[in-house]
Amino acid sequence: MPPTGQATRSCPSCRLPATLAQLHVYGPEPGLTARCPGCAAVALRVVTQPEYLWLQLGGGAGAFRFTLPAVAPGVRRP
Repeated sequence: MPPTGQATRSCPSCRLPATLAQLHVYGPEPGLTARCPGCAAVALRVVTQPEYLWLQLGGGAGAFRFTLPAVAPGVRRP
């Protein structure tokens, strides 16, 4: 059992229990994709657009869209 406070998940494909820190992350363009360290199944995707951040959990077709706060003119988003 991982220590309290760590985000964990169990892969629906291979059932490997792992913390989010153990996922293999690929990117940066067009976004970041985190994959299971056991079978490489997609765990999550994060894509940013000028006004939105998209979050997809797992390899499903649905995604959450978050509106990003406005930035001052001439300032780039990290």
